[in-house]
Amino acid sequence: MPKPSKNHPWKLGLSGPVSYANRSNSTWRGFYRPPDDASPVKTLSESEIEALGLQLVLPVHEIMEARRMCQEHHPDRGGDPEVFQHWKEKLDRLKRRVRNNAADSLVQYKTTPHQAALSCRDLMSVSTFDFTVVSSTLIEATESVPRHCRIDGLIPTEIRFEVNLPLAWNGRLYMYGNGGLAGTPADDPARRYAAGQALAHGFATAYTDTGHDKRVQPGGTFAHNNFHKLVDYGFRAVHLTAVSAKTLATHLYGKAPAYSYFNGCSTGGRQALMSAQRFPQDFDGIIAGAPAADYSGLKFSQAWRVSAISRSGLTETEALVLAGHIYAACDDLDGTKDGLISDPRRCDFDVDRDLPHCEGADTDACFDQAEREALKQYYAPVMLAGEEVYPAMPVGSEVLGATYTQELRSGWFPWLLNDNGPVLLDLLGSDFFRYMTFIEDQPDYDWTQFDFAERPDGLDGFSAIVDAVDPDLSRFKNRGGKLLSYFGWADPDINPLTLLAYRAEVAALNTDVDSFFRTFMMPGMFHCRGGAGPDRFDAITPLIDWVEHGVAPEELATWQVDSNGERHNGRRVMRLISLVLLLSATISTSAIAEGSATVEYTALKNLSHGFADNNGVKIHYASVGEGPLVVMIHGFPDFWYSWRDQMAGLQDNYQVVAIDQRGYNKSGQPEGVEQYAMPLLISDVAAVIQHLGRDSATIVGHDWGGAVAWQFAFYMPQMTERLVILNLPHPMGMAREMANNPEQRENSDYARKFREGSPSDPDIMFGGPMNPTTLAGWVSDPAAKPIYEAAFARSSFAGMLNFYKANYPAPPAPGTPPPAPPPRLKMPVLVFHGLKDTALHSDGLNNTWDWIDADLTIVTAPEAGHFVQQDASDLVTTTMRWWLDARILGGGIGARVNINLDAIRHAESLGYDSVWTAEAWGGDAVTPAAWILAQTSKIKVGTAIMQMPARTPAMAAMTAMSLAELSGGRFIVGLGASGPQVIEGWHGVPYGKPVTRLKEYVQIMKKIFARQEKATFDGEIYQLPYIGPGATGLGKPLKSILHCEEDIPIFAANITPRGVAAAAEVCDGFFPIWMDPSKYSVFKDPIEQGFAKAGDKNLTQFEVSPFVTVIMGDDVEQCMMPIRANMALYIGGMGARDKNFYNNYAKALGFEDAAVKIQDLFLAGKKDEAAAAVPAELIDACHLVGPAERIRERLAPWKAAGSKGHVASMLLGSQQPEALELIASEML
Repeated sequence: MPKPSKNHPWKLGLSGPVSYANRSNSTWRGFYRPPDDASPVKTLSESEIEALGLQLVLPVHEIMEARRMCQEHHPDRGGDPEVFQHWKEKLDRLKRRVRNNAADSLVQYKTTPHQAALSCRDLMSVSTFDFTVVSSTLIEATESVPRHCRIDGLIPTEIRFEVNLPLAWNGRLYMYGNGGLAGTPADDPARRYAAGQALAHGFATAYTDTGHDKRVQPGGTFAHNNFHKLVDYGFRAVHLTAVSAKTLATHLYGKAPAYSYFNGCSTGGRQALMSAQRFPQDFDGIIAGAPAADYSGLKFSQAWRVSAISRSGLTETEALVLAGHIYAACDDLDGTKDGLISDPRRCDFDVDRDLPHCEGADTDACFDQAEREALKQYYAPVMLAGEEVYPAMPVGSEVLGATYTQELRSGWFPWLLNDNGPVLLDLLGSDFFRYMTFIEDQPDYDWTQFDFAERPDGLDGFSAIVDAVDPDLSRFKNRGGKLLSYFGWADPDINPLTLLAYRAEVAALNTDVDSFFRTFMMPGMFHCRGGAGPDRFDAITPLIDWVEHGVAPEELATWQVDSNGERHNGRRVMRLISLVLLLSATISTSAIAEGSATVEYTALKNLSHGFADNNGVKIHYASVGEGPLVVMIHGFPDFWYSWRDQMAGLQDNYQVVAIDQRGYNKSGQPEGVEQYAMPLLISDVAAVIQHLGRDSATIVGHDWGGAVAWQFAFYMPQMTERLVILNLPHPMGMAREMANNPEQRENSDYARKFREGSPSDPDIMFGGPMNPTTLAGWVSDPAAKPIYEAAFARSSFAGMLNFYKANYPAPPAPGTPPPAPPPRLKMPVLVFHGLKDTALHSDGLNNTWDWIDADLTIVTAPEAGHFVQQDASDLVTTTMRWWLDARILGGGIGARVNINLDAIRHAESLGYDSVWTAEAWGGDAVTPAAWILAQTSKIKVGTAIMQMPARTPAMAAMTAMSLAELSGGRFIVGLGASGPQVIEGWHGVPYGKPVTRLKEYVQIMKKIFARQEKATFDGEIYQLPYIGPGATGLGKPLKSILHCEEDIPIFAANITPRGVAAAAEVCDGFFPIWMDPSKYSVFKDPIEQGFAKAGDKNLTQFEVSPFVTVIMGDDVEQCMMPIRANMALYIGGMGARDKNFYNNYAKALGFEDAAVKIQDLFLAGKKDEAAAAVPAELIDACHLVGPAERIRERLAPWKAAGSKGHVASMLLGSQQPEALELIASEML
C-alpha cells in the first residue's frame, strides 16, 4: 500500500521516560514535524555577518525542505532519480554543515511580510513635541540594501538620531549602541554599513549620537559645563531614540514593532544594561557585551593601571614574556593546553614568585623591582579613599592575539602600551577627570596625578547618571524581557569580573535569574573582539529564539577569522549558571570555590549551598532544581561532589540535594566516637529534609551513605518515599556474606583497621598515611582530584574513622546465624552495584527481594568498581532518572505537579506537533493539558490517557470541546480503560467491559461534537437519558450549548485484538505499547475488521502510533537494561497467567518460548531473571538502542513501515536530547 499523503512528512512523538510499572506514567509526549506554513528564510553573507555580529544558526528550514524533496522524489515512490539525487546531495551537504558546527552555518530570518502603508515623505509631518523629523528620504535599493526610508531626526535639545525603515519589513526594530564616549554620526561608514546589513534582512534600525558630535566636541569635552549633555549621554538619548523609532515605524507600517532588540558592546553594553534597568519597556531582547556598567569605577581603574605601567618602563616584548609565564602556569588548568585560560580566577599566579628577577642587567627576559611593583599594582584592586572601587584585573590579557585590524600584538596594545602615541586607556580615561568627575570642570587637569586617597566631590552625581549598576531587573523580567551578556576573559580594558559581580547581585534578588539573564564568558577574547581565542559568535539569533520562541541559549558557538577571512578554531562556550558571593570575590557556580581548588562543573543549573542544623551540628548541602525532593548521601571517603553527574541529570524535574555527612568538607565535625552513631547520622538526613520544608524525600545513598539510607528507610519510613542504594547490599545480605563468605571477610579487613586504628597510623590508608592525597587516591578524574583533596583537607580524619568505630560490627564467627531482620520495606527500591567492587561482593545482593515488600530493581554494572555513580555515570544517571520518572512524574504529576514548560516551549519552537499528559491515581490528565495550552500558542496537547470510567462520555466531550475552543483547536482526546485495580480500587466503579465501553463512549462523544440532533444513546453501559436503577425519570435529551469543530481527534490505548478492532472502528488512531514495525500483520486483521464495521474507512483515516523507547550509548547491553525490566513487567506480570494480552502479543511477534519463560520467572518472583530473559532481538524489533550509527541502521524497518502506511507516528520515549535530534534528522 503506498504511503498515504496524510502521513507525509513523518511525525515523531516524544513519549517520555520508560515506565516500569504503568505505561501511563509518562512525563510528556509530542509529535515533531516541520510546520506546514514554514516561511522561506534569508541568509547573511560572511561580510554581513561580520558587520552585524550575527554568526550562527543551524540551517533548519533548508534541511527540512531538502528532506521533504527527497521524500517526494524518492524512486521507491515513483519519483525522478535525478531530481532525488540532486536533493539528496544537498541534504548531505547541509548535514555536514551542521556537523561541522557554527563555522559553516548561516543566520536565518523570516521574510518581510509587512509593507509600508505611507510614503517616506509622509513621515515629514510626524514631528511631535518630543522629536522633529529633519528629513525623510527614500533610498533606492542597491545590491545589498533594500529600498528604505532614511529619517534624520532631532530630539531636544541636540540629540541626533537616524531611523531606517525598509519598505518590506520583518516586524522587528534593531537598535545598536555606541562605543567609548559616543558622538559618532550616523553617516559614519561603519555605522552606515551596520544599518545596511540589518536592513537587508528586514529590520528597522535606530541609532543615536547621544547628543553630541565627536568631530566638534571630541572625547569628553561635550560634558564641559553641560549637565544636560551628560544626562543625554548617560541614558536619555538611547531611550528617546527607541521611543521615536517605534513611533515612526507605527506611522509608516500602521503597526508597532512586534519585537525590539538592542545590541551593544563596551559603552553599548552599558547602554544595554541601562535600558533594562531604567526603561524595561523599550526592548524585548538585549545584548550587553563587555558592559562598562560601573563606568566611574572603570575610569579609576584606567588611571590606576596606566599610572602603574607608564612608570615601569615595561615594553610590549616584556608583556609577551609576562604572558608566557602566566600561560605556562595556568593554560592547562582546565585539562587542555590550548593557548587559552578558560577561567583566570583559577590561576594562582604571583608576580614575585613566578617571574624571573633581574640579577644583573635588565633585559626583556627578566623583571626588575620597579617592573614587579608596577605589575603588583596593576593586578591589585583599585582603592579610592581607602575603599575598593574596582576589582583586581585578572591575568590573561597580556597574551599575543589578533587586534581589530588582524595584527598580532600583545593584548595590552594599544590599551596600555603603544610605541606610536598615547595609550588608549589614557585617551578614554583622561577626560573623565577633566570634565565629568569634579563639580568644577578642569580642562587642564593632569589626570595621571590623581590622588587616590581622596574621593572627587562630584563622583556621586556622575555615578547616578552614567553607572548602570542597579540590580533590580524585576520590571524587565516581569514583562518577559531577555538579557544575553558576554565578556572576553582576556579583556584589557574592562574587568570581566564586574559583569559577574553585577549578575551575582541580580541573582541575589531573583532565584530564577537564568530565566531572563544569561552570561557567556569567552576565553582568550580581548575587548569586544580580537584576541588569542575565538571571538566571532552569534548572539542575535539565540536572543531572537529566546524572546520569540522561549528557547533559552545554553551555549554559543564561537570561532576565529584570520587575515585571509578563513574561519578556524571553533569551540562552544557554555553559559555561566547562577552566581553566589563568596567572601569578597564574586564567582559563578560553574566555578564554586572549594578552598584552594575550584569545582568546575558547568552542567549544574542554579546551584546553591546551605546548612541545616541538627542540635548544633551544621550539615552542609548543595542543591539544584525544583520539584520532588531527592536527597543524596555520600560514602567514604567522599563529599557532596560525588553526585555531580546525577544532580545534573535529575535537576530539570527534581530538587536534588547532596549532603556532606558530618565530619566531611563543610559540615560540622563534632569530636567523640559517640557523635557518629547511626541514630545521629539518620537524624542529620531528617534535619536536612525538614530544613527544606519537606515531609519526605527519595533517599539515595552510596557506601556509608548507603548504610545510612538503608537505616533511614527502616526506621523513618514515613519520610522515605523511595530508596536508591549504590554498592551496599541489604544489611541481611551483608551479614550473611560476612558470616559465610571468606572472600567478603577478607575484602572487609580494611574496616577492622579503621575501627581499631588512628588517622596517624602510617599504613592506615591501604598501606599509607591518612592525608588528603591518599584519601583522594581513588579519584581517577584529574580535574576532580584537586577538588577532592581540598575538600578532604577541610574534613576531620578522626570523624571519618568514627563512622567505623561507632557502627561497624565485629565480624561474626563462621556459621553465626544472621541477626534478626530489620523492618520490611514497603517503598520502591532501586539497587546499583559495580561488579568490580573489591570491597563489597555482589553475592550480597542475592535474596534482597525476600526483605522488601515493594517493587525492587537491581542494576549491575560489569565494568564499574565501588564508586559506581562515577565509574558508570551514564548508566546510573539515566536509569535513576527513568526509575524516578516512572514512579513520580506520570503525566507531569506525581507527589507534586512538575511539568517542564521550558522543554514544551522548546518543542513548540522547533515545530513539534503535540505533547501528551497522563493520569494514574493522583493528578489528572486534563488540568495540566489546559495549563499547557494556556502557556503555548501553536503546539497541540493530548491526553494519554483519560480514564474512561472516571468520567462520563458527556463530561469528556464537554472537556474536549472547551479545551479545543479555548486553544483554537489544539486539543486531542486520548482515552483508555486503565485497569481494574485503579478503576475499582480508586474510582470505586465497576471496571466492566472495556471494549464495549470504548465503542459506546466514542460514539456518544462524536454525537455531542456533531450537534446534529439532541444526544440520545441506548447502550449496554451508557444510556442518554439515563433510565436505569435510581433514575427519576426527569432526564431529557439535550444538545450541547457549545459549538465546536466535529473533527476533534480521538485516540485509544489498546493492545488486545478486540480492543484494536474497536479503536479502528470508532477512533482516529491507537497507541500500541510497543510494536515491531515489520509485523504490522499482528494488527492487520483486527484493524481491517474495525474498518469493515465502520464502513468506508482505511489507513488514511487511522493512525498507528506506537511507543518507541530510544536509548543512545556505546554499550548496547547497558542501553537495553531499563527496557528489559519494563518489557518483563508487561510480558510476565500483567494479568493472570492465562489472561495476559501482552504475553500473547509477544508470542504473536514470534517470541513464544521467551514469553513463556519470562512469565514463569516473573510469577515465581524472579523478576531480575525474567528481565534477563527478554530477548535482545525483541528489544531491537520494538525499540532503538545503542550508538548513533546502530540506531540509524535500525530505523530502516520503521521507514519501510511508514512508506506503507503501517505506522503514522513514533512516540519516542527518551530523556536524551541527542537521541531525539538523531531520530528527527533521519526521519523528518
